[in-house]
Amino acid sequence: MTEIKLPNTSEIEVNNNDALQLAGELEITNDSTYQQAGVLLKSLVGLKKEVQATFAESKDLTHKAHKAVTTAEAKHLSPIKSAESLIRPKMAEYQAKIERARQEEQRILQAEAQKKAEEERLKLAEEAEKKGEKEKAERLVNAPVQVAPVVVPKQKLEGVVYQKSWDFEITDPETLIQALAANADKYPDLIKVDTVALRKLVKALKSHLVLPGLKVYQKDTVVVR
Repeated sequence: MTEIKLPNTSEIEVNNNDALQLAGELEITNDSTYQQAGVLLKSLVGLKKEVQATFAESKDLTHKAHKAVTTAEAKHLSPIKSAESLIRPKMAEYQAKIERARQEEQRILQAEAQKKAEEERLKLAEEAEKKGEKEKAERLVNAPVQVAPVVVPKQKLEGVVYQKSWDFEITDPETLIQALAANADKYPDLIKVDTVALRKLVKALKSHLVLPGLKVYQKDTVVVR
């Protein structure tokens, strides 16, 4: 790969530092200093063009090299990502299937353990009744049966972990926006103005854009020609 060398910028650094110093020292108090500021501003535009021209070749080489590398990387990553997108849902579907089966098995075993414990309790009560221990027999009959939870181990695959996560789907954008606006104090981070789109709208409609909560105005910007 071509080695990219940065250009010599010693002269540019001197010129830039001088310009920065002049800009900091300049006080605009009359027409003369105002004219000086204009001259300095024009010179700054020239300095910017000089810097951009100095780095143009290096930027171009860097861009081409970066593009070549990222294109090659994307080419080799593409089939891997495609394979992942095919295998992940299949694994998730199978995992859900065996999880349902595991939970059903666990439910059956829990019910069996509960039934066995109740039968054992009744057997002990009957034996106490035969021995004439009526109070003990009554306690056994009325006592709740405590059965340890039955846990069927989950199937695990080394290196693969299933994480629970929450996602969302916007079913009615207009209703959602109205709800967020009505609860702005609760969800301030969810209500944000797209300033890029708004600026385009302001430039297009100018003073004709009238919206509650929005002030459209003109301002002067210094442009060097």
